Amino acid sequence: ACGSFGPRDAAGRLSVNAPAPGKRPRSSMTPLIFLDGDRNFVGAAGSAGGNAILPYVAKTLVGAIDWGLPMQDAIALPNLVARGTAFNGEVTRFSPEILAALKAKGIDLKPGQGEDSGLQGVMFRGGVFDGGYDPRREGRAVAEPAPARRN
Repeated sequence: ACGSFGPRDAAGRLSVNAPAPGKRPRSSMTPLIFLDGDRNFVGAAGSAGGNAILPYVAKTLVGAIDWGLPMQDAIALPNLVARGTAFNGEVTRFSPEILAALKAKGIDLKPGQGEDSGLQGVMFRGGVFDGGYDPRREGRAVAEPAPARRN
């Protein structure tokens, strides 16, 4: 997917991701880097997943920043991906209450195919890097003390 963001592909044909009014890209690129108001590094998250990258990373951003979850917990939240009017996700990982609330809003969540992301992320909190990895895949994260800042 990294080579599919130009206006033309390797054969000179118009790219499926070529910019045009009303179009949506078929894929996205990450990491998303989070900065504070002073432009200091706060965190970063990225994932594999083609057109599901944005919802995977957005879910992680909400969990880590808005809800204050540790990065590992934010990444491990269930995945839900909207593709047009279709909603796919890890149906068995959502509570019956969440599924009922989605249904009440007209959202019929269907089991996803391969909604296993591949998220990895890190936050800088209290002088420590708080990392996480997607438990749906191989990997691990280790937190280490941050290096001393240079002026």
